[in-house]
Amino acid sequence: MEIPKIETLEEYLSPTNFTGRLVLLSEELNPFAPLGVDIYVKILWENPVLNGKFFPAYWMLKQAYEQGRLKGVRTLYEATSGNMAKALKIFAPYFGIERVVAVVPPNIAEGKLEMLELVGAEVLKMENGIEKAKELGSAPGCLNLFQYGNNDNPGGYYHFLAPNLWAQAERDIAILSVGMGTTGTIQGLSRYLREQKARTLVLGNIVAPGENIPGVRTDAKLQEVQFDFGPLVDATEHVTRDEAMLASLRLVAAGVYGGPSTGFTYAGLLKHLGILAKEDRLDALRNGQKRIRAVFISFDTPDPYGRDYRSYSNKRAA
Repeated sequence: MEIPKIETLEEYLSPTNFTGRLVLLSEELNPFAPLGVDIYVKILWENPVLNGKFFPAYWMLKQAYEQGRLKGVRTLYEATSGNMAKALKIFAPYFGIERVVAVVPPNIAEGKLEMLELVGAEVLKMENGIEKAKELGSAPGCLNLFQYGNNDNPGGYYHFLAPNLWAQAERDIAILSVGMGTTGTIQGLSRYLREQKARTLVLGNIVAPGENIPGVRTDAKLQEVQFDFGPLVDATEHVTRDEAMLASLRLVAAGVYGGPSTGFTYAGLLKHLGILAKEDRLDALRNGQKRIRAVFISFDTPDPYGRDYRSYSNKRAA
């Protein structure tokens, strides 16, 4: 067994040194195993900030620093559901910035507020957070990195996560299931895979209309995102809150400690595999060994959402 070397804190915090695990699910979690489908989960929350914003937060700050955009900046304002502000607050001091203000929606989970307080981020609760963060970030000494339209958001996933995942998967991913929030993850991964001429079907999962799942968006909410992500997505599925939460609980009980957005991407993948099987379209995705390798992303843990799971205990038992 190889013993990890001692690291400096800076080395530990660098996305260059992070390798999240790629885990093959058991057949109990994979109803499509008899059809030759192997389902893997890419675990992002094993990184130092415990969520997938690890990659874009670091990359956006690094690029802004190298471009001279952080000169004189003392405060960052960022519209967020929580994870981006947490990651920025951890990284910002290494770029000379001590104050991070999270502009969050009024219905943010209490656990997310506790998490932000823990790392020392300040919080502003308000509607129209994206525009408010841009306004506040335009003041002297302030900056809004604007994850909803900053190309360094998908750039973080492209530079760090995508090559790592592609190598781990042995250059073979038939289906990649990703949740759509800022769309940074799906853009960075899809762009990289297309450059590798991968035969991957990129599945974007969207929150069902009128529902709320932390970190991901409905079609209506995706209109607030300023990226042109459509050409990088091959198929979409709509997932309800109940489907996401129950799928998350199923994974957690089996040892995959993924939160609501993990259940979301898992449930969306199962939905899409069901459609492909029903329409006899699975065979086109098989590799040379007649297998289909499907991957979904586990973005963060259930810890900030403990109270949100309580109402699902009876449903799980049923």
